[in-house]
Order: sequence, then C-alpha cells, then structure tokens
Amino acid sequence: ILTQGFHQPILLQNDSLNDDDSLGVIYTGFSPNGDDKNDIWFIPGVDSLENTVTVFNRWGNLVWKGDNYNNTTIVWDGKSENGSALPSGTYFYVIQLTGLRTYKGWVELIR
Repeated sequence: ILTQGFHQPILLQNDSLNDDDSLGVIYTGFSPNGDDKNDIWFIPGVDSLENTVTVFNRWGNLVWKGDNYNNTTIVWDGKSENGSALPSGTYFYVIQLTGLRTYKGWVELIR
C-alpha cells in the first residue's frame, strides 16, 4: 500500500493490549483516481476488530457508512452511499471500535 505521505499518527489500539501493541494507523488521505495506488482509504488493522466507520462532508452530512470495515469488500473508495463519486476535499470520519474506543479525525480525498 502506498501512502503518498498521508499519515496521521493515531494508533488503533485494543484497550486490552499494551500501548505498544498497535493494530495500525489512520492515514489522512487517498486518491481514488483509478491508478491502483491509494484508490481506497486503507485502515491497517481495523479489520481485526468489530467496527463501524462513518464519513461526513464538511457540512456534517453523512456521505458513507460501513459496518465491519475490512479494506476489501467494505471499504470507502471515495464514493457516496449511492455510488456517486465525491469531489476532492476534506472529509471527517468516526471509527467506532465496538466496545473499545472511538476515533475521530479527517481524511483528504484527492482526485
């Protein structure tokens, strides 16, 4: 997976693990332009825990939601819930790890 410098230093951690036992990082951008590089928002380690990922636009409107995000079949590819390509811009996410933690932040979609 290429990251093109998109990296947010937030570790996904299971509360039952030591702080050093991270499950992944949350990248702050991706470029769904069909070149097979960073075409999806890849979240390492998220697939090892039950989760819900929601994505909002800058006005706070829900644009995408996935239960049990797994980076393959349930993955945000820069499209809205109805399948329309979303424009380049900053989007905001909430990652709820069921029974554990909630992570909030931003992700840049670049076309």
